[in-house]
Amino acid sequence: MLILFLSSKKEQQIRIVNDLIDSLNVLEMNKKSCCWFEEEYARLQKIGKTPSELDLMIASIVKANDLAVVTRNKKDFELMLKQKSGEF
Repeated sequence: MLILFLSSKKEQQIRIVNDLIDSLNVLEMNKKSCCWFEEEYARLQKIGKTPSELDLMIASIVKANDLAVVTRNKKDFELMLKQKSGEF
């Protein structure tokens, strides 16, 4: 970011960054994701696999919106998002 602000095209680049930020679709926790979070937290805790709450929040938002997770840390999400067929 430092390079961005030292550029002679500073205003144009700031506008590009602001446009990018404005175009992002921020997904929030809602009733559906909160219910899934609660059920999944209890299920995982019961089997001794207490998850990271932040990872579980991400997984619950993903589930509530029928989306996919793209991550290098597949292990953290495998138990939470495993489908009945055994697929991730």
